[in-house]
This record gives sequence, structure tokens and C-alpha cells, in this order.
Amino acid sequence: MSYADAQLDLGSITVACLAGPNGAGKSALLDAVTWALWESARSTSDELIRLGEREMWVEVGFELEGQSYRVKRSRLKAAGKSGGKASSKGGLELQMQNADGWLSLTANSMRDTQKQLFELLRMDYDTFVNSAYLRQGRADEFTTRLPSERKQILGEILGLNFFDRLQELSRERAKELKSRVEALQAGLVELPEIEKTLESLQAELLERDAQQAEMSDKVGFHDDQLTKLKDSLKQLHLTEQRLASQQLRKTELESDLASLA
Repeated sequence: MSYADAQLDLGSITVACLAGPNGAGKSALLDAVTWALWESARSTSDELIRLGEREMWVEVGFELEGQSYRVKRSRLKAAGKSGGKASSKGGLELQMQNADGWLSLTANSMRDTQKQLFELLRMDYDTFVNSAYLRQGRADEFTTRLPSERKQILGEILGLNFFDRLQELSRERAKELKSRVEALQAGLVELPEIEKTLESLQAELLERDAQQAEMSDKVGFHDDQLTKLKDSLKQLHLTEQRLASQQLRKTELESDLASLA
């Protein structure tokens, strides 16, 4: 908006008062903080870009529970083609300071990084503007809300949503355990039938084992008979060969006798 380049360090200041004429940029400083943390301000992201510029970025550093963090959000507006509407692209980085420097907590997408930032701050923009931040002309923002909305905002401020998450997790766990119990109960109903089937299978298995043992004995007996038959066949082949040899010798002798006669 009104700032082309500015740096503001409030680290050593306990109470600060922003004073100046209208349009000087008092609210723009607060918009920069809320836009960096939640991408929410008086206007849309593209409308916050300074006139004549295509890009803006804001980096906010803060301390939470003794730990230092910094968030950097950027916006780049591309020029439209042939009078068409310009497109824009945003970026979001989240870092935490440790002994070695700044450790990146940035996720794979802006959505996931923003979710991590929500969980870190434990509040969203709507809760912020109804508690710690009273916007100009909207001091009665909280009191004009519906009772259910005020209850939700107070719950988020006091951290009661932590117990809501515990309750939801408990319900999911109870549902999971109930499903397991039902499955086990169904199994118990079928258990007698399963045991009966198991006994039948065990009896059948014993019978098959006995049949297998009997068949093994028969196979062994027939193997012995086959061996004996093979030996006998071998002897028959040898006898046949001797007979053929004797027959040939007989023919030769008869020929010799005929020659001598």
C-alpha cells in the first residue's frame, strides 16, 4: 500500500502508539502483520500491492513461548495478456530459530504451511480481530456476534478447542474399538461351528494319514515285486540269448554232418 520499503523493530518496545494523519500508513502496518500471518487485511492480496508495482512481500518476526519465529509472505502479479485479467501467485515461508540459525518449517504447499502457522499461533484471523485486535470502526465486533460464534471465539482464545480435539479423537478411538468389539463378538458367535469343523477336519486328517500309511506299504510291496520281475525278465533275456546261440551251433553241426556224409 503506502510503503515501498520499511523496517520496523518493536522488540524493545512495551507499549507503542502509531500516530499520523489519515493515509499516512498507520493501519497499513497492522494490515502487513495480519496479511503476513493469515493473508487477511482490509483488501484482497492483489489490491494491497503498491500502485505501479507488480510484487510485494512482508516478513514478520515474533517470539512465542520463548522461541523465535519469522514468517515471510509474498505476492507476484503477472501482467495480463491482450487486455485480459492479470494472474497472481503467492508464496509463504515459515522458519524457526535454533542454535544453528533459521530452520525451515515450510511445507510442500501454502495450504499446509498456513495450517502449521494456525496450529503454532493457536488462532485464526477471525479470532484475532475479535480478541487482541480491534479494527478501526469495528470495536463492537465481538459483542455483535451470535452467542454460538462468541462461544467459539472464546473457546479458541482460552485454548478450549484443545479439549474439542481430544473429544473428537476419543470418539474416533471409541468408534474404532466398537468396531473391533463387534468383529470379535461375531467371531465368538461362529466359534462353536469353527471348533466343530476343526474336529471334523482333524478326524479326516487322521483317516487320511492312515490311508497314506497303508498306501505306502502297498507301494513298497509292489516296488519289491517289480524288482523281482525285472530280475526274472533279465534272466529270461539271458536264457533266450543262450538258446539262440545253441540253435545256431546246432545248425552248424548239422551242416558239418551233411558234409561228412
